[in-house]
Amino acid sequence: MRTAKRPVPVVVYTDRYRIEGVYHLTPQVRFLDDLNLRQREFVALTDARIAPLEPSGRVEEAAFVAVNKQRVVLVVPQDGGEGSAPQKS
Repeated sequence: MRTAKRPVPVVVYTDRYRIEGVYHLTPQVRFLDDLNLRQREFVALTDARIAPLEPSGRVEEAAFVAVNKQRVVLVVPQDGGEGSAPQKS
């Protein structure tokens, strides 16, 4: 049985691209911990919008992208916080 993931809008920067998309976070795990603890070499995003950092480039859209972690310069969660797991009541 698969665990339901929590969608977190993010912006991923590489040395050449700005990629907006949705990262699927493991419930009850902080964003940074989830990103770092995974034994995967890629950051998987859905509903991605890929724009070159140079303004003259063409913007592409994709239902799914896998970004090599070695190419990632910065990941910014867009959920208004650090992407931490919601607190239990």
